Amino acid sequence: MADERALSIANFVRAESPQGLRRSMLINNARLGAMVVYFDISQVVDDKGKRYWIAWFFDTLKGNDPILSDGAL
Repeated sequence: MADERALSIANFVRAESPQGLRRSMLINNARLGAMVVYFDISQVVDDKGKRYWIAWFFDTLKGNDPILSDGAL
């Protein structure tokens, strides 16, 4: 059996406010059916000056993930 970490990829949720980020994290936990450990929570500014809050987490890569589709890489 493969090491589960080998099947993980960094993923993120984002929102326009800290409260919105908390809500996004809760929705993500419900979607995944698990208590997710988030890391590197930060505020970023895009090239148009819009501010976002981002929280990174590790997610298990599944065979039907769009990142694996033809032309995605």
